[in-house]
Amino acid sequence: MLNTAPKRVVLKFSAPPEKDFSQLQWSRNGEENWQSLQVEQEKKQLEASLPALAPGRYKIRWSVLSRDGHRQRGVLQFRID
Repeated sequence: MLNTAPKRVVLKFSAPPEKDFSQLQWSRNGEENWQSLQVEQEKKQLEASLPALAPGRYKIRWSVLSRDGHRQRGVLQFRID
């Protein structure tokens, strides 16, 4: 639970991900309407700016391909009061 909306999301990895094969998306309140985020890469991390988020529940879905060819995926969840 967060008191204020985050402005960015930063994902850190043990090896540099392939930016061109990486994706970050967000959705609000359980909707299946996923919105893509513009991904930036800085060495072993991916970053994306978030739009202004209103109070509610959010999910950030990520998918990356590492340079050794392994695909990793995950979902981050948070709530803004």
